[in-house]
Amino acid sequence: MRQAFNGAQVYFNEDGTTPLAINLGYDFCAEHEWGIKGLNEKLGRWTGSSSSENKVWGLDRHKVTTGSNVYMHKIKKFYFLTTEENIEQIITRYVPYAEPKEAEGIVSYWDSDDFCVAFTNKKTCEFFLKKFHENKISIGVGTTTNPFGRGGIALTTDDYYNTVNWYDVIVDQKAHLAMWDKHRSTHIEKKLTKAGKRWFALSPKMTESGDIQYWLNPMDQHINNSCWCSLNDLELWIGNKGPIPKRKD
Repeated sequence: MRQAFNGAQVYFNEDGTTPLAINLGYDFCAEHEWGIKGLNEKLGRWTGSSSSENKVWGLDRHKVTTGSNVYMHKIKKFYFLTTEENIEQIITRYVPYAEPKEAEGIVSYWDSDDFCVAFTNKKTCEFFLKKFHENKISIGVGTTTNPFGRGGIALTTDDYYNTVNWYDVIVDQKAHLAMWDKHRSTHIEKKLTKAGKRWFALSPKMTESGDIQYWLNPMDQHINNSCWCSLNDLELWIGNKGPIPKRKD
């Protein structure tokens, strides 16, 4: 797991008495660009695709169903909420770097398979542990105003989702699946792999015009640029052309 240096935060209701969500935040690292497939599986979140026979929509698409795989450890002055059951891993890897600056502050670590959050407030940590064990937590993506950043992973209680307009959410979910269907139909990842191209992240995003735009974080960055690019740009990259290869000036 890698530490999230941007956006890690606990969100409360309007009067500040009830925790509603944790945003695990993000950093500009490969571990925060690979998705959370393993974490979804560990926490029992539905991970089907648009081709699945039994599609799930709305809140059920995000719900944790095996929240008992989340643990709480008290080590020194910190309370850790984590999918890591082995306390020795917490002691050696995360305690030396866990320094929340405020009473409700957190320090967050995560990757595709696990998360770990350090609290100084015991009650807040216990609150979220209870919600996980009751399977009253959902997993989603947080928001960010940084065009080059990520929203982080949001761990959100059912109390928050009581205020959500689920019709709009379901429309967005269906559009998201349609985007992935369109992306898979291009077979661009297979084409790039066959050409020997490697990347840390290749993240599609649907534009308002209905085209797919990609955020590319390539390997071999001494010869390749990280950038937003089109499908055509990726196809040009196969022949070492276009905006992705760095120019030799």
